[in-house]
Amino acid sequence: MWGDYAHYGGATANRSPDHAALVSMAEAATLFAGTGQRNNRGRRYPHQPMSAGVYPVHGGMEDWAYAASWDAPRLSGCTPSTHGGYQPERTAAYENASARAVVFLVETTDKKAPPEASLGGERCGAGALLSAGGDGDGHVPRNVRLALAAIDMVRPHVELLKGAGRGSLGNHSRAAGPETRACVGGVQLRWRVWGAVAVDATWPVWRQANGGWKAAGERLAGHGVWGGSVSRPGSAALKPDPTQSDDGVFSACVRLHPDVTGLVELAAVAAVDGAWAHAPPARAAVTPPLPPQTHIVNARTNPRWRHTSQRRRVRGRMEWRSQESLEVHVLRGGKLRLPGRHLSRAATRARRMGLRDASPSSSRRHANRVRQSK
Repeated sequence: MWGDYAHYGGATANRSPDHAALVSMAEAATLFAGTGQRNNRGRRYPHQPMSAGVYPVHGGMEDWAYAASWDAPRLSGCTPSTHGGYQPERTAAYENASARAVVFLVETTDKKAPPEASLGGERCGAGALLSAGGDGDGHVPRNVRLALAAIDMVRPHVELLKGAGRGSLGNHSRAAGPETRACVGGVQLRWRVWGAVAVDATWPVWRQANGGWKAAGERLAGHGVWGGSVSRPGSAALKPDPTQSDDGVFSACVRLHPDVTGLVELAAVAAVDGAWAHAPPARAAVTPPLPPQTHIVNARTNPRWRHTSQRRRVRGRMEWRSQESLEVHVLRGGKLRLPGRHLSRAATRARRMGLRDASPSSSRRHANRVRQSK
């Protein structure tokens, strides 16, 4: 991260507290970006701390955006002489939450005015734009892919898949119901974990009414979207039809206890990128010797992380649940009334608020419908 002399450790750049996350994100983003040339000729972007990959400077925007909120001993106010200047105290101190950004400096090319042909051709439509090495690839498509990868990695999110393959929930065709030979008497749930490199654990959950979520299957682990095959041309999940990719996809058979009947909601949960929470070892000359300081890292690894800035809040947590859920009817004896119904987060919340505020007669009618479904 560091690109200034204040954190420069002699012959080599000192590593920042968020070094592990920065390397992981840079590796994934540059792999997805590709080389910007047809058939991926050439080389991908190298990635290093700025003072090692470029050169150190006496104060830079990148270091300010990363550490101005928490590395106060190395912060000094600006004293410009142009345009009348301004009060030094405006830049001498910042609130604790504001400047904790992950920043990447991208040197697109050594040429200040690269040839027009290297920017990308007219054939680079929506499909080609997201597929490295295709016709019309160039500097512009390459950096669009780089930016899309960085944007998605800001926050983990779990997508409950529907119609994504045989045995997946929500597929209404008779040939591909949610009960498969490997999941007789249960529901085959499939989901994708976005915004993450490593999925440390992921599992299905269930609940009834306004109850708490309970685990409903085995814990799995593997790659998120950005830890899979993003380097293979045409294989990344970010393309016009994401259902054609298995990057970051998990599947589990959900079987409920025989005593459970009525309407049941199913969802998926993931815990991701736990390795980002670890600062580099002491021999790496971390400056200052602190745990990770960015919101991106702590939001997914530190449940005690709480920050507010201009009425915006960042709260850390270890588990990320899918915003969508699947509603199924469980009949007596554990039989399922299929197919299930996918509910968005907004629809689920609205339905529950509606029941809470409904008149007694409406509530009784809903209860009768639930009993009749059993």
